[in-house]
Amino acid sequence: MYGAFTDQALLCQAYWDQYDRAVDRLSTIPRSPESDEYRETGYKVGDLDTAWVARFWQVFPRLPRMGFAAWDSLKGYFNGSFTEQELAYIDRTIGFRLITEEMRWVVAELTEALRPEISKRLLSPWRVLNTRIWSLENHDNKDGLLYSNAWHTDGLPDSVFKVMIYPHPIGPAEGTVKLRSKGEVKLLENSAPGTWLLFESSKLLHRGVYPEDQTSQRVSLELTITRSIDFDTCVYVAGNNANYPLYPWIKPANRPVRGLPLDEPPA
Repeated sequence: MYGAFTDQALLCQAYWDQYDRAVDRLSTIPRSPESDEYRETGYKVGDLDTAWVARFWQVFPRLPRMGFAAWDSLKGYFNGSFTEQELAYIDRTIGFRLITEEMRWVVAELTEALRPEISKRLLSPWRVLNTRIWSLENHDNKDGLLYSNAWHTDGLPDSVFKVMIYPHPIGPAEGTVKLRSKGEVKLLENSAPGTWLLFESSKLLHRGVYPEDQTSQRVSLELTITRSIDFDTCVYVAGNNANYPLYPWIKPANRPVRGLPLDEPPA
């Protein structure tokens, strides 16, 4: 899914490992029962603020749908390589959304609110590397699972994590996510109006789960984050096919929006 490992990838991984050790040395956030629990399980689930969920749903219907493009990645980021079958599957089953300036402000409220909850589990400040929003669509494809709907890990450095935001109840009816932690498969369920999930996406096998209710869409807001020396909870959108920067010193940026639909690479 993410392409073959190359000499450059190994070098980049070595730099990320050094970076993670440097963050450990410089961080002043102490161990706590919350951090110990997270280190043991590899994930943490929490409830979203009801007022924030309402603001999200005010803006979400106005987000234009985007076609997925393999080239949609900021320069300086690793990105995925896909077969024609995989690209066709993504377009049939996953509706990516253009993250407008209006939505970035909404997401920025959330990243700031989650700052202490996440940092006490990572034992460091953290910063955002990329942001994506999509919905699972076309339920008829649920028996042929590829991409994020198949069991997978993300192949990210150890200091890079995923935060998944589900702005609705999650479970078999509404759609959810499955994780494999400590030898057991966990199907996440939460009746709260919204859920956030921090997890080690490159260590825990996981996959998206379609809603059993054919009228439901499982909507996901995904933050790719990394441990950091300083906090930076600004909302960066590096592209729907951007995984993480090649090197930890590459500063994220928002890739330019050229227009819709997204159907050809930039000139």
